[in-house]
Amino acid sequence: MDKQFESIYHIAEDTNWWFKARRNFIGSYLAKNGHSRAISLLDVGCGGGGLLSFLESEGYTNLAGVDISPEAIAYCQKRGLTNVRQGNAEHISEFPSESFDVIVSSDVLEHLNDPDAALSNWFSLLKKNGILILFVPAFMSLWSEHDVVSHHMHRYTKKEIFRLVTGAHFKPLLLSYWNFIMFIPYTILLFIMRFSKEKVVKLEHVDSPLNGFLTKIMLLENKVIISGHSFPFGVSFLAIVKK
Repeated sequence: MDKQFESIYHIAEDTNWWFKARRNFIGSYLAKNGHSRAISLLDVGCGGGGLLSFLESEGYTNLAGVDISPEAIAYCQKRGLTNVRQGNAEHISEFPSESFDVIVSSDVLEHLNDPDAALSNWFSLLKKNGILILFVPAFMSLWSEHDVVSHHMHRYTKKEIFRLVTGAHFKPLLLSYWNFIMFIPYTILLFIMRFSKEKVVKLEHVDSPLNGFLTKIMLLENKVIISGHSFPFGVSFLAIVKK
């Protein structure tokens, strides 16, 4: 990720509707499925610690994070998060095998040269019956300058993710496109931006009323998915899989 964009990304983590909705989904899914606040959870690609801080505020006590960026780790430490380490998501050696009940990977896989190796590594880090919650950007047709500055390698389809997770011996529990509601508006926005000087969506410049409205819409979408339904397309793809 470009360093200038990374600093903006960390600032946006706390307030932007996208990040808030993603945290809500993770927290809601864990609560609905009876996961104790004492579970061991690893946030792979923890960024500035937005998810870890949220889960800590919800009473989770056994949290860890890993990120390749030293700036991200420093940002986590400024929040008071102590169990965060710098490391490569393709081969996390900072923790022993079978350390975690839950691993969360939010928009990480698309950065990696070898996603198969990463998934195999995460499989080994999970305890028996542990789960992986995975978010990735969807559809190469949505590729934009935003992907370029984020240093993405790929945007994924359901078929591709299914192949990857089953190839790593995971059992799929939930597979759905996410951010379904914003798919058409986002597609239109990308089309407009191709003819404008502004090529990257500015995460930090979403007006407060719009930010609140989009958050509410995404929380409703989260409820639909958690209730057992899935969406046929979306800006992102969500997979929850089990060891």
